[in-house]
Amino acid sequence: MRTWRKLHGSILDSSDVASLSDGAALLLTFLIVAQDDTGYYPWNPTKIKRLAVTRTWSAERTQTLADELCVAGITRFEEGGIVLVNGAKFNGKPR
Repeated sequence: MRTWRKLHGSILDSSDVASLSDGAALLLTFLIVAQDDTGYYPWNPTKIKRLAVTRTWSAERTQTLADELCVAGITRFEEGGIVLVNGAKFNGKPR
């Protein structure tokens, strides 16, 4: 994980993002920060807790929010992790 990530301006105009609950939008923001250069983030108990450490979310609540992101077409679960659909595209090129 890089120490910072850019938020693409299209997040403000996205109807998919606009349809999310506040919790799901916040989880999306955390996933943008935590993703690797391909848009992937491991989805296991330790990594889920890491995403939710500053929230009062249980593991079940975090899963529900992640499922909401999947239904909106913003993420998908794949190979033991969660992938931001446009994560690699909007990450920019690493140095």
